Amino acid sequence: DTVRLWDTATGTALLKREFNEYPRHRTCEICAVDFSPDGNQLALASYTTVRLWDAATGTALQTLLGCFRGIETIKFSPDGKQLALASSYDKIVQLWDIVTGTSLLELKGHTDTIIAVVFSPDGKRLASGSSDKTVRLWDTATHTSLLTLDGHSEQVNDVVFSPDGSQVASASDDMTIRLWDTVTGNSLLTLSGHSQEVSAVAFSPDGKQLASGSSDETVRIWDSATGATLQMLVGQSEGIFAIAFSPDSKQIVSSGSKTVRLWNATTGAALRTFDDGEDSDYRSRTCIITVAFSPDGKLVASASDDRTVRSWDAATGTVMHKLDGETTLSALAFSSDGSYLQTNNGVIQIHPSISTSVHYQLASRPHIYVKGQWIYRANDNLLWLPPDYRSGITAIHENKLAIGCTVGRVIIIEFRI
Repeated sequence: DTVRLWDTATGTALLKREFNEYPRHRTCEICAVDFSPDGNQLALASYTTVRLWDAATGTALQTLLGCFRGIETIKFSPDGKQLALASSYDKIVQLWDIVTGTSLLELKGHTDTIIAVVFSPDGKRLASGSSDKTVRLWDTATHTSLLTLDGHSEQVNDVVFSPDGSQVASASDDMTIRLWDTVTGNSLLTLSGHSQEVSAVAFSPDGKQLASGSSDETVRIWDSATGATLQMLVGQSEGIFAIAFSPDSKQIVSSGSKTVRLWNATTGAALRTFDDGEDSDYRSRTCIITVAFSPDGKLVASASDDRTVRSWDAATGTVMHKLDGETTLSALAFSSDGSYLQTNNGVIQIHPSISTSVHYQLASRPHIYVKGQWIYRANDNLLWLPPDYRSGITAIHENKLAIGCTVGRVIIIEFRI
């Protein structure tokens, strides 16, 4: 339930935010984080909510409100205007307009839990990875499935596009990483070397390298053209949950269950472990589930299950902000200009002058929203939903509401109000 921003040069924690609105019913409540392309926003997602934050001030900017259940991952579109969410409960990918806070569409096709989702660099395609052992590519304009990439023997935990959009890399419980051609769907390379499931994968911004993190407590760096192992980063002494390259491709940040580390991507040397001074007993009770670099590489954000978000100065390792909230988060992303954070439960604006704990405020609810077994207009009950039509994922646009149902259907309701 905690998100931290870190300085990549010094390992200093810059910012920390905690979220404690809901009961702690999961081991790692904050499931995913992502910076917006301009670095101004950070998105955080918990199991049931999405929130946007200001990356500079720590202020909550917006909450995306829907009937979410089982949010596993969250990603900004390249233009910073849309956010993609993946639900483990409903097996659906959902796109949101972050300007209006409304849901745009739902993509259906996977037969099991959706664990990962990512936009292509041009924003025209979306890739999703699932427990059904496949990766799917979607057209974001026509909302159609383009390709199904089949080859993993276990669930797919993470997916990422190459910087030029020509390839997709997928990480799986089968201990491999696969590279795919996004036009033909052909499997190009299978990278083997990890001794346990691979949980995270990332391309370097120059596209020449690929990094993978595994439960075997290592990060591996690969040549994306040949598949050769370039470096094996050892020393985190815990399974790796998330990894990210710095914008200049020279550094890698990785998160385990208790620590965040910064590495030299060329030599494989550990540069620093980000530490905000919390005692070891406290850290033993938290889980750092996701990390992200700001677009300028000066900040690192982390989200934890103690309901906090932290931003760290990448050069000094000092904590810049600690964001304390009232809800559980699972996804985090900087906006493209770095001024605010997008989370699964709203937007937080981050002020550079704030270095202590800041409590964020939730944005107001949209015109129509779903909560529990009811569709609401403002605070009024509008329509009761039978059990089969209740869901963990919804889409709202003006007076239209789309619901991904537990029975495997998507329904669209238009209200005359």
